[in-house]
Amino acid sequence: MGGARRGDDTDPLVLLHDPINERRHPFRRGLRAPISIDMTSDPETLAVMADRLWKAQAGGVPGIAGLTVIRFERELGILPTVYHPSWLLLLRGRKEGVFAGEPMAIAAGEGMLINCDSPVSARIRDATPAWPYIALRLELDRDAVAGLLVEGADSAAPAEPLRRFRRAQAGAELLSAIGRLMAMSDDPAEEAALGPLVRREILWRLLTSPLGPQLRHFGAVESTEARISAVAAYIRVHHAEALRVADLAAMAHMSVPTFHRRFKAVTTMSPVTFQKRVRLQIARELLLSPGDIAAIGYRVGYGSASQFSRDYRSLYGLPPGRHGAELRAMAAGTG
Repeated sequence: MGGARRGDDTDPLVLLHDPINERRHPFRRGLRAPISIDMTSDPETLAVMADRLWKAQAGGVPGIAGLTVIRFERELGILPTVYHPSWLLLLRGRKEGVFAGEPMAIAAGEGMLINCDSPVSARIRDATPAWPYIALRLELDRDAVAGLLVEGADSAAPAEPLRRFRRAQAGAELLSAIGRLMAMSDDPAEEAALGPLVRREILWRLLTSPLGPQLRHFGAVESTEARISAVAAYIRVHHAEALRVADLAAMAHMSVPTFHRRFKAVTTMSPVTFQKRVRLQIARELLLSPGDIAAIGYRVGYGSASQFSRDYRSLYGLPPGRHGAELRAMAAGTG
């Protein structure tokens, strides 16, 4: 559709209905009246919008359920983590590293789909305070995907082998849908009414994209990946508890040897290692706020503060206290 003409130095968001900048939140800058045109499908414009959303959330504005803005103002070295089922869309910068044992590289405008809990060791590239790295992560809803597959008479997992890492350029329609979802951030009533429809559209467009085979694996409820993923989700929720592998195997309707083998085939880790990795990842997130290190270790399930410190340093290369200080400085933009 047509719209106002602009020079190269004009903020691209002047052409968008951007509720993040409406007058009801006067602490925001650049207030502009909404203009009724289609949402742009340009990654950089969405990056600017996501950046504003991130800053609004930092100021106390609620975010979009299931949608996370990831933002870094400097390049980062290898950072081990566990990716949960989600779609990651990179809007600015680059990410490279190892995903579930395979090399990975993703650039602005590309998306990758994670259909099962997987370990990642990745670097952040092309990030500065003036031009931060920005990405979006949308959590995947297995029931919603399964429902779309049933409606499309294609509920079975694809016959092709599951490929752990696959990237694909995000199409204009997919980017437009993400933009519309972000635009609902300032209107809870609109998000409640229309958000589920836009999320459904996003899932449908992913199913019909080059990432579709991976998403069908995720939505095939009787597949091995689905059963293992359900157990992995249980471990995430109950990470601080003492879990028995035999009980986890029973949840997956498998014998212990079969469960152990298939869990490692899907996640590349044993159940015990996976639980420890989840504990340490949650501890890293808790370290973003100042607190007692031993208490954080106990909170995530460690009975020994010294063991927590050893495991944390083994994974992240720094003791938790020092790493927490670096993470807080980075989050404040001073690191």
